[in-house]
Amino acid sequence: MVQNKKGRQNIDPHDMAEKMYKYFDADGDGTVSPDEIISAFQNIGKNWNTDDIRSFLETIDADGNGTIEKDEFIAFITKSLSQADGGH
Repeated sequence: MVQNKKGRQNIDPHDMAEKMYKYFDADGDGTVSPDEIISAFQNIGKNWNTDDIRSFLETIDADGNGTIEKDEFIAFITKSLSQADGGH
């Protein structure tokens, strides 16, 4: 569990990753393309460099097929959140 910034409630990293994945998988096909991630970031007002986003996605894309599957995304996010929480 990860505490939110106010320290009031714990957030399950797996649940958070599931919700994030659902948001990024705009067409609901079970994979997230680089274009879907770029569009999602633009929709929330984050205009990141598209080359940086593509490079970041290559880190998550464990099988190297060019898209992010749910299991890859959840594994990456839960690991990242656990590390941010001091590994607890």
